[in-house]
Amino acid sequence: MKVIATLPSGPTQDICMAVYQPSGASAGGGCTYYPNGTDSVVIDFTPTANGTSMAVVSVDGNDATMASYDLEVSCLVGTCPPFKVPPSCTLEDALSYDASTSTLTMDFTIGNTYTTTWNAWLIYQNTTTSIFSAAQPITSPPVSITKTYTGLSAEGIVGVLSTLTTPKKGIACSSWEEISTGTGP
Repeated sequence: MKVIATLPSGPTQDICMAVYQPSGASAGGGCTYYPNGTDSVVIDFTPTANGTSMAVVSVDGNDATMASYDLEVSCLVGTCPPFKVPPSCTLEDALSYDASTSTLTMDFTIGNTYTTTWNAWLIYQNTTTSIFSAAQPITSPPVSITKTYTGLSAEGIVGVLSTLTTPKKGIACSSWEEISTGTGP
């Protein structure tokens, strides 16, 4: 594998990069030094085990400043598996229903590293009802958010579909959960 972190033209900060094997062992590291024209850190390594390797890039000196850089990962020899980008959003839902108040409670866990639109729909019998649609700011790490829907009579099994969407990606994350509300009509 080859991992390269490169500064853009005209940098004002150096960066350092360390790469770790799936076991956590170091696969190498280094820093740029732009005053001497060293604008890239290149680390070649052979993974020692199946799993995910990790590259950590930081500003040299760890002084809370920021620096831009490009990151490239490539396969040096042989056939490499496709590179997977870890998910950048989380959307989970746990449902409960209180028949005495006809209230559906949705306990969401939501997290996203970019702004999205959060949508939810209630599906029962042959009906789909929008519960909400709202702008969702960056939420990292994920948080718990509780929403309720009142006036839901016993409809048998009902479902809640929830999505995080962006104009370019479409559906980035989704969740589908079902719950019994009792015997329906």
